Amino acid sequence: MILVLFALPSAPLVLPFQPALGQRSAPLAQLLDLQPKVLQLMPQYRLLAQQRKQLAALQHGAGRALRFHQLAQAVRLDGQRILLMAQAFVFSRQLRQLGLAMASRHFAAALQSA
Repeated sequence: MILVLFALPSAPLVLPFQPALGQRSAPLAQLLDLQPKVLQLMPQYRLLAQQRKQLAALQHGAGRALRFHQLAQAVRLDGQRILLMAQAFVFSRQLRQLGLAMASRHFAAALQSA
């Protein structure tokens, strides 16, 4: 005897379902007929799942490598910017030492606005 459940908003309803003697219900028969095919395909499914995991790991690693490369580029650009700022500071000091205070102020203002 197989019990069929129907979920209603108020309460679940249980109806008995009895196939004829010696016969299996159609869904159960289909499931049992598919069992050998499923067992035959399981190794292929496991291999496919393993390959999918490996691909995801490779993609994750490639993404991390790309992010690291982008970070390295940003650090390199920041380093170049800091070097240029230091050179500009030194140049500004040299202008002041030469008595060109006005040019130094204009240069410093242009540098700050950039």
